[in-house]
Amino acid sequence: MRRLLITADDYGMSQAVNRAIEDGTEKGIIKNVNIMTNMPFYEECSDLSARDVSIGIHINLTAGRPVRDTGSVSTLVDEQGNFLSGEEFRRRWKSGKISGAEVLREVAAQTDRLLDLGIKPCYWNTHQHIHLLPGFVKLLAPVLKERQIPAMRNNTHIMPVGSRQTASRRIKNVIIKRMFRRYSKIYTMPDGLLYMYDMDIQKVGGWLRAFNWPDGKTYELMIHPAAAVDSLFFGNLTEERLKEYKFAKSADNLEKFRACQIELIRFEDI
Repeated sequence: MRRLLITADDYGMSQAVNRAIEDGTEKGIIKNVNIMTNMPFYEECSDLSARDVSIGIHINLTAGRPVRDTGSVSTLVDEQGNFLSGEEFRRRWKSGKISGAEVLREVAAQTDRLLDLGIKPCYWNTHQHIHLLPGFVKLLAPVLKERQIPAMRNNTHIMPVGSRQTASRRIKNVIIKRMFRRYSKIYTMPDGLLYMYDMDIQKVGGWLRAFNWPDGKTYELMIHPAAAVDSLFFGNLTEERLKEYKFAKSADNLEKFRACQIELIRFEDI
């Protein structure tokens, strides 16, 4: 039996995102939900605790405003008090202009917001994958260990059979695979992340056949569904979010996974 974690990112970003994710959990497609606790509608996640889902903290340092006061995280924000863009955060991190202490301060505050709701996250990941930056996972280890968060996303890309990659993409994926092999000694994680960027998520049978998926392997599918366009944070994923909502609320898709002998699981089941 092959196992798949379907994980919805960005819960809390908007009401349309929350509605889409909730619909997906009701249909049994979405089994894992990532909460952005610096976003305006994150507290609605309290309703998810009674559902058959794993809840994770979606650490966010690149969209919206911080949980902490801006003066205590000044290297993470711009002049208006908003988080830096993902591109700018990466640039400043690599040039040593981001304070590690401030990152820890904000990550602790975001995680504690979930704990204050009585929800203990069982895994973590980051918005825009900033945990791939050198030294980031090691920096966060004390905060996450103190809060007993045992699992994380594995960003090793699982590519469709026959897909073409540039030399730089192949090298990058080799580096990421080695990185997460080290992290797997510290955190529970799946075997990789399905690379879906060139595929139609609606054609479930087609993309399932596209991957060389041995029995016993556990992969993750990351989605960002939204029931409508109601947030400036959607960016270039706007159309994809609407398509992924259709995918997540389809009972037919659940039957297709069963027919392909793929079990949809939670992070707690790994």
